[in-house]
Amino acid sequence: MTVRSSPKPLQEPDPKDRTCSTREVDDYLSGLGNLPKGLKVGMPSNYFYDPVHPEVRVRMVESLKVFKDLGVEVRELAMPETVLASNAMVNLIAGVESASHHARWLRECPHN
Repeated sequence: MTVRSSPKPLQEPDPKDRTCSTREVDDYLSGLGNLPKGLKVGMPSNYFYDPVHPEVRVRMVESLKVFKDLGVEVRELAMPETVLASNAMVNLIAGVESASHHARWLRECPHN
């Protein structure tokens, strides 16, 4: 399955996901062949792949070849090994997800 073969799930809201945005999105399919010049992709060089099943790792590395074949520069990046940064990101994401999930209740009952 490719992006071109499955545009509907990517362009229409998921009726089973109350947190899914219902805003219209641009026609991203029209720009698939026109990557911006100088595009770079970062690939973690440390511990990112450690917990990944070997078959999944192979597919992830293969996906980087697709980028390279399209002229994208793939750079290895050393990721910071800090639990504090990771915890802060998780807390931020959880807060945003919670606000999104409870948005209606927060609007209707702001004092509860």
